[in-house]
Amino acid sequence: MPCAICGARFAEHTCVYCKKSVCSGCIDDEARKCIKCKHLRSIPLAVFVRRNLYLFSLIALAWLFMVFPYPFLFGYEYSLHYTVLMPIIIASVAMLIPLVFLFRSWKKSGE
Repeated sequence: MPCAICGARFAEHTCVYCKKSVCSGCIDDEARKCIKCKHLRSIPLAVFVRRNLYLFSLIALAWLFMVFPYPFLFGYEYSLHYTVLMPIIIASVAMLIPLVFLFRSWKKSGE
């Protein structure tokens, strides 16, 4: 497989940012980035979302599973006290805070 940057015959490394095959002369061994991605401090947002789309969908489905019945109960004029919804709101916020920090660290590390 040829190098995506210089065209060398043997590309034995893969850039963690752009996922292109590159040779040992076109990669920074410490950061595992190619010379084109060397100036980037984190993965571009579109690439990060595309790589982790399955994880985002899993989290969204878990959140929908947790909150699902309550909006429909309001639609059927079933009265709910706010104390019934409070654990759901607290759990949603509590689940969201660590996930934001987790995704930020994944975006910076490039994995």
